[in-house]
Amino acid sequence: FQNAATLTTMTTEVSHDYALGVILDDGTWGHDGGIIGFLTSLRYYPDEDAVIVVLYNADNADPSVLANYAAEALEKTIQPE
Repeated sequence: FQNAATLTTMTTEVSHDYALGVILDDGTWGHDGGIIGFLTSLRYYPDEDAVIVVLYNADNADPSVLANYAAEALEKTIQPE
């Protein structure tokens, strides 16, 4: 981010785990969304510098389900230091 204040604002909770479009959950940042015919799910793990992105070219599925499966696989690969 060019402006550090933008990142601070974006990741400061304004209500239950929600910060200007970013969901904060146990050290993970994320956002789900979509429009007609297109759905997305994003997860960012800052401690691991890892990102999971699921893009669906349909509107009859839940991309967060696949993102959660990918997150489980990611967690299995992370070794404690």
